[in-house]
Amino acid sequence: MTLQPSWEDIALRLALTLLAGGLLGLNRGVHGRAVGLRTTWLVTLAASLAMLLANSLVDTTDRPPESFVTMDVMRLPLGVLTGIGFIGAGAIFRNDTLITGVTTAATLWLATMIGLCLGAGEISLGLVSCGIGFLILNSTRIEAAFSKDRMATLEVWGSESLSDDAVRGVLESFGVKVSASSIRLDNEGKLKHLRFEIERRESSDCGVPPPFLQLVAELPHVSSLEWKAVMLPV
Repeated sequence: MTLQPSWEDIALRLALTLLAGGLLGLNRGVHGRAVGLRTTWLVTLAASLAMLLANSLVDTTDRPPESFVTMDVMRLPLGVLTGIGFIGAGAIFRNDTLITGVTTAATLWLATMIGLCLGAGEISLGLVSCGIGFLILNSTRIEAAFSKDRMATLEVWGSESLSDDAVRGVLESFGVKVSASSIRLDNEGKLKHLRFEIERRESSDCGVPPPFLQLVAELPHVSSLEWKAVMLPV
């Protein structure tokens, strides 16, 4: 870290900061996230400015003999990292089984660290980290190539003769693990409601209904069913 960076050095750091923030922000914007290009730009710029300010104050940290106060300039970037936690938490949303914003929150954290690196003059570290982060954000095809364990909820309605064991047998024949189940009857005991919390391994294409749903729907005494798959955080 240069104790007194020149204006040319400061301009280079800020330009590279905006470049790095732009690469990460474009990825989030293309995927339709609320935290897009402008937000990522502002986060990386704020982190870079914090390090530039700390850099310029390094030579003022000595305590005068008559003073009991010592200025710790490194508290400034630490405060930035603490503050970004609130923004990251606000980017995460949960709606029933749908969780979004986890990757966006992690991107903001990475953007902050890159801004701190570039603001401190660690150009190589900041640019390499930005490149690795950009590759990770665009590695969805690699992740999609692997099957994943996912959770879902299956609710089945039918008459009082509806068999819990029959539904469970169909699920287990497809290798589906039932982690929890419940049975509910109406006041007259004529309508039965079954609920199954299940775990299954499937590909990334979770929008396609699993084949065993049709078999469950064709069971005797089944009137309707509902399938809720827990979406992966993005």
